[in-house]
Amino acid sequence: MVRWTVFLAAAVSLLCLPATGSAQQTSGKRATLPGSDVEAAREKAHASIRALSPSCTDGSAAFGHTISGQLDVSDCSSTDSSGTLYADFYAFSATAGHTVTMTAHSSLAYIATIQDFSSGTVLASSGSCGLTDDQCTFSYLIPASGTYLAGIGAYGFGSYTLTLTDSGAQVCGDSHTLCLSNSNYAVSVQWATTDGRTGSGTAVTLTSDTGYFWFFSSSNVELVVKVLDGTGINGKHWVFYGALSNVSYTITVTNRLTGVSRNYTNNQGNLASVADTQAFDN
Repeated sequence: MVRWTVFLAAAVSLLCLPATGSAQQTSGKRATLPGSDVEAAREKAHASIRALSPSCTDGSAAFGHTISGQLDVSDCSSTDSSGTLYADFYAFSATAGHTVTMTAHSSLAYIATIQDFSSGTVLASSGSCGLTDDQCTFSYLIPASGTYLAGIGAYGFGSYTLTLTDSGAQVCGDSHTLCLSNSNYAVSVQWATTDGRTGSGTAVTLTSDTGYFWFFSSSNVELVVKVLDGTGINGKHWVFYGALSNVSYTITVTNRLTGVSRNYTNNQGNLASVADTQAFDN
């Protein structure tokens, strides 16, 4: 079977066994499962898919277009103690911060996964849904723009369909949140005064990396904040803020792709700026 060279970085794989991740189980139950130890078989299938995916690609996948295919003896295969796994893979490009949803369907007991294109590492999957249901749907938040793979595999022969959809970027930003560094980082501020008043800073965007907050009046800027991509220098994203206020406040910066947050607290009466060049790993 001819394999094409594709530009992608993650693989959606459908196997005869369950994969990791959440899935919607939406159709009739299968009469039997493939093997007595489903978890052990799933791990074997993941290992086989990981080994096959970097070198076996059948073409490219487009969002919103359903791929109809057939697993047969001509497909890429890997043999383990559960049998011989046959798999197809398709390349697709995805954008950081976007959610990609895959819907898989087959009469085979299968696993669906999204994998890293270069290493074959499983990034998300359909869980046990493919073992018990004909149709499974699961989603993955893309951490970095680039190439990904979509595929199908099973310890047997039969037909399948795969559909990928891109729901776009998660909504970021409101009147109290800055979305910086290409909207990958959300920044908010909570303030308090000595007379007991509290509130959220009002956010104003200046550039894709920089913005400011006011607390009491739109004409009175209190904080300037920026998040910079310093990965080319030290492998980190940097957080800088310039203080124009000595009230008590806490800045929260959240990596929207990983969910990791950093807090920066200023005590009442302090007037200081901060440069954190070790803030985030990505």
